[in-house]
Amino acid sequence: MNKELDHYIKSSIEYDEEGNLVCNNHKIMYQYELPLMRHIANTIVDTNSSVLNIGYGLGFFDKRVQEIGVKNHVIMECHPDVIATIEIPNATIYSGFWQDHINTLIDSKVKFDAIFFDTFTFTPEGIHDEQYKFLDYCKQLLNDKGKVSFFTWPLDGTNITPKLEESLVDLKLTKEIFRVDERDYDYEHLYWEKI
Repeated sequence: MNKELDHYIKSSIEYDEEGNLVCNNHKIMYQYELPLMRHIANTIVDTNSSVLNIGYGLGFFDKRVQEIGVKNHVIMECHPDVIATIEIPNATIYSGFWQDHINTLIDSKVKFDAIFFDTFTFTPEGIHDEQYKFLDYCKQLLNDKGKVSFFTWPLDGTNITPKLEESLVDLKLTKEIFRVDERDYDYEHLYWEKI
C-alpha cells in the first residue's frame, strides 16, 4: 500500500459547504459528478444483474444501481468514515482495501455482470497500485457479456486510457462522451464487454 493511501484512511473525512467529499484538503468526490455516475450506472448495469463497485465515495453510482434493481450488489470501500455513511439496502459491504478482498471473490469463483472501479488516487504513481493493478483481476470477475468500466478523469494530466485499452484489448470497447456542464468538460466514458 502506498503511504498516501495509508495516510488517507487514518484521516477524517469531511464534507464542504457544497457537499463535496474532502480529506486532508483533497476533494475526493464532487457533487457535480452525480449525473455522470448515474449515466455510468445506466450504461453498464441491467435489472436483475450482479454488480461490483470498488470505491463508494458519495454513493451516487450505488444509489442508481439500487434504483435499477439488481440481484447482487457488492461494494468495496476502504475509508471507515465513508463506510459509516453507506445505506444501500441488500448490498454486501467489504470494508478495507480492495486488494485485501479481491482474491476471496476469485477463489469463490464469484462473477459479476457489471464492475465499476473508482478509487481515489493521490499521485500518478498511485495509479499503478490501484487502476493498473485491478487490470490483473477484472476479467476473472466478469461473467460472459459482463461489462467493466473505470473512472478515467485524468489525475494531474495523467491519462490512464491507453493502458486500459492495451490491457483489455480482448474485450469489446465502447467509447462515448458525457458532457459535465459544471466543469465545461467532455468526459470520455469507456466500458468493455466480455464477449
